[in-house]
Amino acid sequence: MDFKNMSLREKVYKTMILNFCVMDTEGTLKEFFEKYPVAGMYFSKGPVEGLIEMEEGESITKSEFVTKCRKASKTPLVICADGANIGDDGIQPLTQIVVGATNSEELAYEYGKCLGMQMNYNDVDWLLGPCVDLAYHRGLSSSSGLPISNDAEFAANMFAKVVEGLQDQNVAATVKHFP
Repeated sequence: MDFKNMSLREKVYKTMILNFCVMDTEGTLKEFFEKYPVAGMYFSKGPVEGLIEMEEGESITKSEFVTKCRKASKTPLVICADGANIGDDGIQPLTQIVVGATNSEELAYEYGKCLGMQMNYNDVDWLLGPCVDLAYHRGLSSSSGLPISNDAEFAANMFAKVVEGLQDQNVAATVKHFP
């Protein structure tokens, strides 16, 4: 990207990630990205339907829509997703408690690698996860299912391996929550 030749408006838009759900305007994808030259797109819950260039009642996979968006944008797009919102039959967040029970950093790495493969399958560059929550109250679960442990040091070591596995699949990770 040549920032020197970009207008201030274009530079500001390059700091924004747009939710797919707001792309229900008129026109083509190419026109949309000319008007809103955003840096990337965010996967949210639900099917991809009723968006730009889609016929009434048509539904496509999110990765197919991502491909269309990437082709329509003049600049590369970063695609991000909350792992819980991918909506395919991939790895579920509840797996974390099982990974913690193994007490194996090798399996934590493999879990991260599998999450990365799931993101690659869905054409996602950046995962807003994993959720590094601690289980201090056994009666409550986190938004990501059951946490990996109630031991902060153990969780930090295990999640470092999860992130390493994600990154080895060329997926950026954002650890979050920390309650």
